[in-house]
Amino acid sequence: MPAAPGPARTDTQRRSRRSALVAAVAVGALVATVVGGGVNPPPAAAAPLVPTSVAGTGTSGSVAVEFTPDTTGTVPLAVSGLVRAARQPNPDDPASPTSGFTVPGEDTTYIVTVPAGLRFLRLDLDSIGDSANLDLNAYVEVPGDESVQFESQTGAADEQINLPNPIPGDYEVVVTAVSGYSDFTLDTYLLPAGPGVGALSATPAAVPATAAVPASYTLNWSGLQAGPGYLGLVEYGGNARTVLEVDPGAASVVTAVNVSPPTIVGVPEDGRTLRAKTGTWTPKGLEFFYQWQANGSDIFGANDARYRVNDSVAGATLTVKVTARAPGLIAGTAISGGVYVKERVFPTVELSASTIGPEESTVATVAIRSFSKVSGNVELRVGALRYQVPLDANQTGQVTLSGLPPRSYKVTAYYAGSDIVAPIESDAVRLRVKR
Repeated sequence: MPAAPGPARTDTQRRSRRSALVAAVAVGALVATVVGGGVNPPPAAAAPLVPTSVAGTGTSGSVAVEFTPDTTGTVPLAVSGLVRAARQPNPDDPASPTSGFTVPGEDTTYIVTVPAGLRFLRLDLDSIGDSANLDLNAYVEVPGDESVQFESQTGAADEQINLPNPIPGDYEVVVTAVSGYSDFTLDTYLLPAGPGVGALSATPAAVPATAAVPASYTLNWSGLQAGPGYLGLVEYGGNARTVLEVDPGAASVVTAVNVSPPTIVGVPEDGRTLRAKTGTWTPKGLEFFYQWQANGSDIFGANDARYRVNDSVAGATLTVKVTARAPGLIAGTAISGGVYVKERVFPTVELSASTIGPEESTVATVAIRSFSKVSGNVELRVGALRYQVPLDANQTGQVTLSGLPPRSYKVTAYYAGSDIVAPIESDAVRLRVKR
């Protein structure tokens, strides 16, 4: 069932100025606001203070509801429902227990027909495992006007739209994946007036009331089945309402399960290619999707099993999130251990003279260009000979080469690296010692 309400925000958008008035009248409120990702119009003037929603669990049960009347006398309670969630079918796999699978930047569209006279409509979007950021939008055509849009875009994994007295018609409901890969469910609740599934009642059916003094009643339900949730509605004399959410308990659903975590193979250095290994999963026959991450944040476009490291992730810890799925299953996700990407530095070597006689010398200057400060020694390699050259504060050092036997030498500078810097050898220069 949906989470508890959160901060409110404006949620209704219109395609034209003229349709704004049509929508306001049709919805029954001047402004629709989101509470926890759901649209709930503010109560009319002189309405009792009532909870937007109450929740219960079990195939049978009860919940006490407290409210504050605005008048003295008797408050009649009109109970509607219960109605069970109708799961929208998966367009790619009608046998799946989910409604779809998110791919960043792509939309999945459903048509939901809302009959006239409906008391309440809920569109409930749930990202399985909360591993994706999804948006939920609904559009309905108003006769003689352009379409009206309702949206829930909180930046969270789950979204919800609630519409009392909804505009009748065919709603185009669009699920958009902002980021992340995930199975999702889209459940719709179409709640007409009067009795519904199972038995729902309010005790007492009319509450004795004193203005501004808290009063209470009890909602009772029975005869429900495990699986998708149920929704009921209580209306207080027609000018306020409370939604009842009942979670009857989960029915058994098969999920892809990670047995051993994914791993990353390769050297995490600039220019190198890493490869993701999926780890071990059950059951067999799964399809895998990849999302590389730097310091826990998704790397845009890095969705393959292989990832070529570049300097943009130097100093970051790389992980890969693997999503496993198959038709008829709930997707599972697992994240690998991290590998640290060391910074790449650029050593150089220069000779004061590249050709010398047997009694002459040349000065070799080594330098390291880097983003981070480096220190220690650079190893100057002259053929098979090795010289340790200390670096100064400017990351340079010198050594005089003399007494070398006549021949041609390849000269390079090698830096052994550190905890944050990768080892590297410079390009070679040639030194010729004449006979």
